Amino acid sequence: MSDLPVVVIGSGPGGVVCAAALKQMGIDVVIIERGRFPRFTIGESLLPITMSHLKEVGLLEAVESAGFQKKEGAVFANDTCSTRIDFSKSWNPSAPHAYSLQRAHFDHLLAQQAERRGIEIQWNSTIESAEYNGIQWTLRVRGPAGPYTVLASFVVDSSGSDILQQRPTASSTDNPVFSAVFCHMKDPNRPAGFEEGATWILSNDSTTWGWMIPFSDGTCSVGFVGPDAEVRGIAETDTERFYTHLHAYSASSQRFSNCEEVRIKPTSVTNFRREFVKPSGPGYCLVGNSLGFLDPIFSSGLAIATESGLRAAKVIHHTRENPDFSWSQNYDKPLSRGLRVMSDCVSAWYDGVLRDLIYSNTTNRYSAHFEKRITGLLAGGVWDETNSLTEDTAWNLRFLQQRIQKKEVSQRPEE
Repeated sequence: MSDLPVVVIGSGPGGVVCAAALKQMGIDVVIIERGRFPRFTIGESLLPITMSHLKEVGLLEAVESAGFQKKEGAVFANDTCSTRIDFSKSWNPSAPHAYSLQRAHFDHLLAQQAERRGIEIQWNSTIESAEYNGIQWTLRVRGPAGPYTVLASFVVDSSGSDILQQRPTASSTDNPVFSAVFCHMKDPNRPAGFEEGATWILSNDSTTWGWMIPFSDGTCSVGFVGPDAEVRGIAETDTERFYTHLHAYSASSQRFSNCEEVRIKPTSVTNFRREFVKPSGPGYCLVGNSLGFLDPIFSSGLAIATESGLRAAKVIHHTRENPDFSWSQNYDKPLSRGLRVMSDCVSAWYDGVLRDLIYSNTTNRYSAHFEKRITGLLAGGVWDETNSLTEDTAWNLRFLQQRIQKKEVSQRPEE
């Protein structure tokens, strides 16, 4: 067994969860981070599955004590109705709630907790080259004091960049460019009760959709996502784009009419979807956004980051005990299975299938049996093999949609 440390590239949530788990297992680990926290980023909503990950690596108590906005579920709203997704009623719930939070605070908190556990974070340090000789890595790094070299037994790439693996170029014809425009707003008209802390997902007859994610300081993240032509192509400036979309949905128009912007002005990002690639290779694995990025619709980014970070740490531990322990069987395949389920859910949203299922709940047109399973998926339980909807997800969701349209709820996918 090598005495060299495991190097984690990137100190976002996936990297910190991985490093914290490795530290618990007695494995020496170093994090190399190109920036310095706190820093702004979007992706501001946790799912219950991440709560279980944080608990397992000893980080949950710090998160629960930080004063973040408690989130018991989500509200999906169009111009005619709304549906609550209550995490406590999901299939095999991992936690009854999660949190909405400003990522600058959350990421900084996790990094501080990592350092308090004795994990070294090399801040403001950029990987300039990485070479693997079949036994160890040689990483050429440029830090604040100049260039230096780090030797590693294994590398976990949680950077969100293509440092260790070249990503295939996506076809713009097959994969249209998606964009988002967003802003933080004061939120004086926030509803009470369950809806106060819920993430709101807004939809109408277009392909675009919106989010409203409330924070505990009385502000709210508001954003809109869809094909670039429908998000950015409708106006010349981000401010014009943002307010055009804000007033296109009754829920956001009513809640934020005449409200003040805070922290950031309307800002857009584009071409953020990234195709998933093979999760591991000789001497390394990918975690979080380094794997790829789907879509922000179900707040899956942080769930994928912490799930992959924790899984990676466990496989690293097993391979140190047993070098023949298979990365393909124990990391690539199970991780990719859940990513396919999440991808099917995203596709089902844009195809209208999942929208039909979610909004059908307002008229009791599908049974609580399936409501629990769908809620389980939306709570991040895409790796839960006890949920029948994680098998042949696309087919099963369309099957349910067809039964709803025919008002036949007695038939269901095979258990």
